Amino acid sequence: MTAEEWALNEQLWGDPYFRFERNHPELRKMHQKVYSDSVWGELSHFSALAESPVNTDRLKGLSSQKRRSYIDYKLRLSDHLLGEHGDRMFFSHSVEGRHPFLDMEMISFVKTIPDKYKLSGTREKYILKKAAEGIVPDVVLKRQKFPFQAPGMSSMIKASADKIPFLEESMIKKYGVFNADYVNEMKKEYSRDDFRLMGAYEIDYLLIVMTVTMLCEKYSLSV
Repeated sequence: MTAEEWALNEQLWGDPYFRFERNHPELRKMHQKVYSDSVWGELSHFSALAESPVNTDRLKGLSSQKRRSYIDYKLRLSDHLLGEHGDRMFFSHSVEGRHPFLDMEMISFVKTIPDKYKLSGTREKYILKKAAEGIVPDVVLKRQKFPFQAPGMSSMIKASADKIPFLEESMIKKYGVFNADYVNEMKKEYSRDDFRLMGAYEIDYLLIVMTVTMLCEKYSLSV
């Protein structure tokens, strides 16, 4: 762990040795390549890393597992897990969904369970799966974990490299958000037969480039 990451972990999570999801100093190096010079020069003024997104006082004295659970709850539950994977899908089909594991009595009970019973080595959801034995089929309980996501930009580029106008060099330069030369490098990398993104662990930067450029084109935005 570098001194920069140590200091940033302390600032964000109140613990220099605790990392949540990403190595942010390494991400900054990637962002400097992806974004244009004008955007990179202004990044410090609106960076989400300027201060902790959670109340670090609430993290004091927590185990690593409980700290992660608290941060997950604050940062990912409403907008990511419920918003992207639940409510938007429900609402688009006029369905009112229910999430039984978000019942307050259930949450209050789970908070009292010691950490050692929630994981068995690296087996996640251990106690939940034990409770579901004999109720949920083994083919579901024992199946390999896989990411809940679409194939990504690599598949799109391999299938239709010449049909994605929002990744064209002229379009990228038009709005000045991204570094057009590096976008072209990524397009070549993504088009390799052996190229793979590691599920939820790596960021699909070309997808970000495409969606932001689409937004700029739709609403005539510029840097």
